[in-house]
Amino acid sequence: MIKTIIITIVIIICTLVSSHAQSVDDYISWGLKNSPLLYDYNNQKLAGKLDSLLLLATYKPQVNQLTQAIHYPSGPGWGYDEAITNGGTYSSLVSVTQPLFAKKRINGQLQTIDLLNQTLKLNTKITILDLKKSITAQYLNAYTDFTQIQFNQSVLELLNKEQKAVKTLVDKGVYLVTDYMNLQILIRSQSIAISQSLIQFKNDLALLNLLCGISEKQEIKLVKPDLIVQNNYGQENSPVFAQFRIDSLKKQE
Repeated sequence: MIKTIIITIVIIICTLVSSHAQSVDDYISWGLKNSPLLYDYNNQKLAGKLDSLLLLATYKPQVNQLTQAIHYPSGPGWGYDEAITNGGTYSSLVSVTQPLFAKKRINGQLQTIDLLNQTLKLNTKITILDLKKSITAQYLNAYTDFTQIQFNQSVLELLNKEQKAVKTLVDKGVYLVTDYMNLQILIRSQSIAISQSLIQFKNDLALLNLLCGISEKQEIKLVKPDLIVQNNYGQENSPVFAQFRIDSLKKQE
């Protein structure tokens, strides 16, 4: 039973080691690319551009044409007299309308659309920051599980080597049989710990894939993250403070 567990774990570990490596930057790139919220913000920004174009087109000269045509049918011995009706009545009216004194109204409506676009840009930045933070944190969880598997496997290899040495000493009467049995229990406990680490790793990896919107069926190897702590905090760079500024401008409208 113990040999079967060990063989299974060794096969899984070898698969993880020889699998395709992915870094935290790869997962962040996938997460930003597949985010439905970012898609929605981009569509709203595009809709805002179209609204501004439609608004400007509304206040441009509008040309209208109204055409009316009436034909009086006639023939030999029947119908209307062409001397009276001239065969029909045809008229056409072309009109041009141009709103006057609408500059303030246009500027106000354009400013409203511009503030909405600025809000969408800020929401996009905040969403990107939140996604990067969540993906990085989940990646660290999965990588911690991955290193734990490797550590437990190294301990298991040492215990297997120790088992061979202890068996030789037991056969020679140096160690007791109970010592050998205790070592077997340790090996089995370590095998169970590796199995639990594998389950935890698969769960955290599945959550990471779900967070990034990807369906990764093959086993992968996580690359050790090389994170650089950046402290560029400033009110002028903070999207949250910029949101307060935009809200104040909306209240002034």
